[in-house]
Amino acid sequence: MLHFFSKSRHRPDHAASVYASVVEAARNRVFYARLGVPDTLDGRFEILSIMLHAVCRRLVHGNDPDTAFSRRITEHFVVDMDSNLREIGVSDVRVAKKMKTLYGAYSGRIAAYDIALASGGNALEKAVARNVFPDGAPEGAAAALAAYIRAVETMLEGISTADIGDGHVAFPDPAAVMAAAATTGPGAS
Repeated sequence: MLHFFSKSRHRPDHAASVYASVVEAARNRVFYARLGVPDTLDGRFEILSIMLHAVCRRLVHGNDPDTAFSRRITEHFVVDMDSNLREIGVSDVRVAKKMKTLYGAYSGRIAAYDIALASGGNALEKAVARNVFPDGAPEGAAAALAAYIRAVETMLEGISTADIGDGHVAFPDPAAVMAAAATTGPGAS
């Protein structure tokens, strides 16, 4: 009976559903078909990193932070990456090394995007071009993806941590954001 009462005081942990929303948003075909993000493991990792970073950044630096929840979402990312590596045939011996490399890459992206977002100007476009398009970005792709990142950041600022904690994260439609950015961005009439 006491177990029943203690459970009712605690909200369920929806980190898995928030992470699933992040993954779903990162799989949006617009990034790959329209922006030219390579539809490869590396390209998908880059977009996943962007989406995950936005959610975790909001949970750590927002008005009502919840760093523990951010950590639990990131733990789902680590488990997912480990599982995906094993699924594509990476041997058990190499998984740990690959995971260290992937997490190091993710940490580098976090730092680069945090600095770029704080710097303003075209720093975010440069960070996106360097990380997502290391072989050169298609015309306007880095700027469009940077506009999308800013839209995600703005959208997440408007969601309470409680709503995020309840699993309510719906990312903006990238095609709509890019269309709006094209009509209001530099060079638009």
